[in-house]
Amino acid sequence: MSDTMKTYKCNLCGKIFKRRDNLNCHIRVHTGERPFKCQLCHKSFKLAWDVKVHVRSVHENTKPFKCPFCGYGTNRSEYLDNHIRKHIREKPFECHLCEREFSSSNSRSNHLRTFTHPQNGNGKSTVVQIDLNNVQPTIAMKKEKLEKLEEEIRTHKATAVELDVEIRTREDIVEKMNKEIQARKAAKNDLNARIRNGELAARKLKKEVESQELCRGAKD
Repeated sequence: MSDTMKTYKCNLCGKIFKRRDNLNCHIRVHTGERPFKCQLCHKSFKLAWDVKVHVRSVHENTKPFKCPFCGYGTNRSEYLDNHIRKHIREKPFECHLCEREFSSSNSRSNHLRTFTHPQNGNGKSTVVQIDLNNVQPTIAMKKEKLEKLEEEIRTHKATAVELDVEIRTREDIVEKMNKEIQARKAAKNDLNARIRNGELAARKLKKEVESQELCRGAKD
């Protein structure tokens, strides 16, 4: 078995991917292609998953991930995780330069991009340029908080499964409704065509009747 894994490189920017389908999705960033459309509003997206998120958040306004403390709802599990940390004051993401802690990786990333850190104890402060991809989160959660979060996650996962079934059911209903709408539009177009043909035939017959009546009047 070969030790080297086959990779796929973008010819436009040089970025490398392990899977061809990931490369195909990435190329749409360059081309602007949006092949996936919402059947309800016809808005286009680059990924099929983006359509599902769009339908859930815009058309159905579904927020399956609920905070057990305040009732806050969201359609993304990672948003809920960041939100819950604010309640329990958990800050697992630490700045390796100043040891300041944050409740989310985004907050820490913004801090690293903008905060001025002192260097070498010389009293001078400069913005430290670092590779954010190499910064690993420091996990320092207390046991009771961890157990509580794990229980909440299990509950949310069970709820998410139920909602996924409900969403698929609604998607099937929407698909059937769209088919019914298309069928009714076709029937309406057929009726309109029959009406137009009937009106043309009626005008033709009317002219023939009027012509015959004129001829009869002339003979009398």
